[in-house]
Amino acid sequence: MGPLIYINGSHAWPDTEDMRTFQCKNLDELERRFTNRGPTVKIPMTLRRGEISMHHCRLVHGSGPNISGQSRLAFALHLQDGPNQYCLRRNEHEIPWHIYLDDLAPQREDGFPDYTDPSIFPALWRQPQ
Repeated sequence: MGPLIYINGSHAWPDTEDMRTFQCKNLDELERRFTNRGPTVKIPMTLRRGEISMHHCRLVHGSGPNISGQSRLAFALHLQDGPNQYCLRRNEHEIPWHIYLDDLAPQREDGFPDYTDPSIFPALWRQPQ
């Protein structure tokens, strides 16, 4: 099925803030984009049942094709800090970015997603007062 693979140190690359490659299925093209930065080290995250892996949101990661004949199952949990709020970002064609969390959130008065609804975006931990 192929494990999750991290590109070591890619979270520190200067231009990963604007990288949006989740829907890209051309792995060879992605590889070329990454190797033009110099040598890359791929780290396979081979996990056993019940284990988890956490990584920085800018870490380049993914997995190769599943050629096993069995479905690959994964669960992603996105954690964000308390003051998290919607930030309008546009791609190189000036089209606003859209992520699935925007569809879950109620709309604010200005029409943008509201990430503060605790029934959808619960606080997992709070700083003791």
